[in-house]
Amino acid sequence: MPVTCRMITVFLVLAAMAWGCEQEKKAVSNSSKTLIGTTWRLQAFVGAGQEIPAAAEVETTIEFKADSSVGGQGGCNRYFSQYVLKGDSLKLGPVGATRMMCPEPQMAQEDRYFAVLDRVAGFRMENGKLVLLDRDGQRVLVFAAVAE
Repeated sequence: MPVTCRMITVFLVLAAMAWGCEQEKKAVSNSSKTLIGTTWRLQAFVGAGQEIPAAAEVETTIEFKADSSVGGQGGCNRYFSQYVLKGDSLKLGPVGATRMMCPEPQMAQEDRYFAVLDRVAGFRMENGKLVLLDRDGQRVLVFAAVAE
């Protein structure tokens, strides 16, 4: 069968689509590799499009592990949960935490943080920062990697 321009064009389009899909898979894979195994410190809450800085004196962290567990410091208490990661979709299970009482700045930030974690449905990396997203794709939490 003779090769026609149309056949070559179809082949080139399919090859380009396959290459694009592979690049997208690599980007997602690279993002999840950065997400997992890094300790992230909360930098800001995001509401109505505005970033509200986290209290600098309150340590709030998150760490995703390869075994699908997640945890960190909520501000006062240690917390733990499970997560499901599919591409850039991220679902956290119910959060469990220790039950210590702390001064108001820590408790207030922790309460707000746990409430926002319940709304997380995705993530993306922005300039080396971890950004957690809600179901509408809106930014809700911004984290910076903790230097090791």
